[in-house]
Amino acid sequence: MAQGWSEVLGMAFVASGAPGPVNLVAAMAGSRVGWRAVTGYALGAAGGFVALLWAAYLGLSALVLHWPWIQAVMMGAACVYVLWLALQLLRADPRSGAADTHAPSLREGALTQWLNPKAWAVAMSLVALFSTPEGTEGLSMLSLSGIYMGVCLSCVLLWARLGSALMSHPRWAGWFNRLMAILLLLMLFWLLWAPLSSLVHG
Repeated sequence: MAQGWSEVLGMAFVASGAPGPVNLVAAMAGSRVGWRAVTGYALGAAGGFVALLWAAYLGLSALVLHWPWIQAVMMGAACVYVLWLALQLLRADPRSGAADTHAPSLREGALTQWLNPKAWAVAMSLVALFSTPEGTEGLSMLSLSGIYMGVCLSCVLLWARLGSALMSHPRWAGWFNRLMAILLLLMLFWLLWAPLSSLVHG
């Protein structure tokens, strides 16, 4: 079935709003410096995904399929980053947030997106969908980029706003950090499951 505007918009909100490294960093930063200070990071994350989408469209996805070692390197970097972020969440002390005035930058937002395995999967899927005759109805790459830029920016800022709302409730923030760390560890398990299974059964 062809994908129209409403379907693409729905996919964008699901992909951009689900818990993941980019959104969790935004929530952590929002709980420390307030959500407005995370705007630069959010812009970097949204722009980083659009850049990743264009890179996949212009041939990066073909390179990854042609040279599997590229995918292995990217997967390794993503796993290390997800594990590091989960440990940061588990060790975070919500009561010390006021002393931390560092807000993540636009560059950090873009880098986090490029280390985000969810972003790679979504970008590759979108390119595959866009490249088929049954793909998006009259949606150019510019239109697709605009949709994901706006939706990703909005979702990252919403996660930062959630973190900011927890600033005055350290106990809730602590439970939130633990829950998000568990979700990240589950994501790490999912990332490693396929290669580990192939080694065991290979």
